[in-house]
Amino acid sequence: MEWFIIGAIVAIVGLIINIVLSNIFADIAEDKGYTRTSYFWACFFLGTLGCLMVAALPDLEVRAMVRKLKPANNTSFAGPNILQNGGWKCDCGRINASYVSSCVCGKDKSQL
Repeated sequence: MEWFIIGAIVAIVGLIINIVLSNIFADIAEDKGYTRTSYFWACFFLGTLGCLMVAALPDLEVRAMVRKLKPANNTSFAGPNILQNGGWKCDCGRINASYVSSCVCGKDKSQL
């Protein structure tokens, strides 16, 4: 009878720890931009494997911010000669507005 009580207490403590850890990792998944409920249950039923899965998830919030930084035509990021206001500095030293596609010296903005 004593072993049954000890076993029941250990099982209840283990269940409580599992619920707490599942909540923590569900919060982490939600912070990364995923649905909280599905990752709670994944961590609850898979245990350590579910927690590792949440830890390995890519952050959707960061991906969305990076996507906003990329140019509209999906090319690479702007080079070092592109200024913050959208203008650009030619190799000859002239500052050009963002709508200007080639400098007076003949160099194209795309050649930077």
